[in-house]
Amino acid sequence: MAYVIPAANDIFHPGAAVQRTLRAFFGTRKRNAVYRATRNELMALSDRDLCDLGISRFDINRVSLEAAIGSAHN
Repeated sequence: MAYVIPAANDIFHPGAAVQRTLRAFFGTRKRNAVYRATRNELMALSDRDLCDLGISRFDINRVSLEAAIGSAHN
């Protein structure tokens, strides 16, 4: 019978699960804050200003979501 000896980094560390959970929680909060800030700023613009930016009112949610997702990679 063969036995597998886990490497040092494969051993479950109780603090690692907590760290992953907190990192996911704060990452989600950051993305939500970027989404809300971007959406609020775009909603405050006039249709003419949005047209100058090449954005329609219909696109505001999509643009805000893209900004939030892009902020996750920074």
